Amino acid sequence: MNKIRWIWLILVIIILGCGGTPITNLYMLHMNQITSEDSPSPISVGISPLSINPVYSNHGIAYQQDPYQIQFYHYHQWAGNPAHMIDQVILGYLKQTNKFSALTQLPGQDKVDFAVSGQILKFTEWNDANQWYGWLEIDFQIFRIKDNKLIWRGQISKKVPAQQKNPISVVKALSKAAQEVAEELAEKIISQL
Repeated sequence: MNKIRWIWLILVIIILGCGGTPITNLYMLHMNQITSEDSPSPISVGISPLSINPVYSNHGIAYQQDPYQIQFYHYHQWAGNPAHMIDQVILGYLKQTNKFSALTQLPGQDKVDFAVSGQILKFTEWNDANQWYGWLEIDFQIFRIKDNKLIWRGQISKKVPAQQKNPISVVKALSKAAQEVAEELAEKIISQL
């Protein structure tokens, strides 16, 4: 009888020893290589930090399968504030593409022709039966500074397919979605000239 207890004790110790704390994976948005314009448009643009729907300000990466439920990964998290990461990708993309004569983050000392503000409405992994997506949706407002007039308001939404059904592929899709949002935002600003 004692021998059986020792065997069970050894098995329990082995099983507990094999377990452990899961590793928390941290993710950041990243810009892909971009081409820049040879001659920027003659306007200067200021971009205010984006606000974010509080649901998506969680450091755990959000995922959804339907619009009525949202969940968050416990071991797959954003390395920083999601709104700040999106700001940096959009601002970085617009700077690197050289679409404007000047681009600054507001508030700032530089005078600008147009000011952009916005709220992140959706920042999630969207799971369909056969495909996962990175989905970013932002409600933007563009103001012309000389007369303080709202010249455009609207939502830009990008739902980019992930290459595989895993969090890193979704982060890559969300990074691409942020670049596509920045590109469409630039087109909206330039079209107001």
